[in-house]
Amino acid sequence: MAATYLFGAYSARHELFPFRFFHALKTRAGGAAPEDLYTFDRAGRLASGDQKKAVACAQQTDRTAVLLLIGQSNAGNHGGQRFRSEHGGAIINFFDGRCYVAGSPLLGSDGISGEHWTELGNLLLGRGSFDQIILAPVAISGAEMTCH
Repeated sequence: MAATYLFGAYSARHELFPFRFFHALKTRAGGAAPEDLYTFDRAGRLASGDQKKAVACAQQTDRTAVLLLIGQSNAGNHGGQRFRSEHGGAIINFFDGRCYVAGSPLLGSDGISGEHWTELGNLLLGRGSFDQIILAPVAISGAEMTCH
């Protein structure tokens, strides 16, 4: 039993048989793998995803919070829980000069899992601390950032 477990762990880590076989079988059956729903830019940032549609960027006021999300996994899409804006376009994901209603995973970061920044926006708006939240991720795990 231990040998079977260890083989399973090793083959999953290195995507050995039967993982590629099952992936090919699923593709032929018409099901897309979760990672097939997303595209990444050359820097490894999430550039588009399922159901991510641009919206008009609202005018900023003194009651607008702009959160620049810098870091690696804590600023990236590597959380276990996914969140979405409970306030519609009042919580914005700013990426590549465009605005999107915030929801996990955030564009501009890496990974396709959850993050906690959208939920932070929900809490801040729910408390009345701000009228609008803009989330601007620039997080790439395992990469260094340079400014020009």
